[in-house]
Amino acid sequence: MKEFFRRNFTGIHIGSMLLFTVMAILYWYLSGRYSEHFFKNNVVLVAIWGIIVGWITGDFIRNAQKKGK
Repeated sequence: MKEFFRRNFTGIHIGSMLLFTVMAILYWYLSGRYSEHFFKNNVVLVAIWGIIVGWITGDFIRNAQKKGK
């Protein structure tokens, strides 16, 4: 289990998850909080979406760096 987290949650993953979560909350603050759509006006769902997209982006970056070496 420890190896799984060490392999799948590197610094690139954590950094991109934080960046995308901040961007998602900023998006919610600027345009989504008064929306009629359930997924746009719920800050928790928007933050979870930012975490997921950030992890996927960090994984793409990490794999691209590994492939380049």
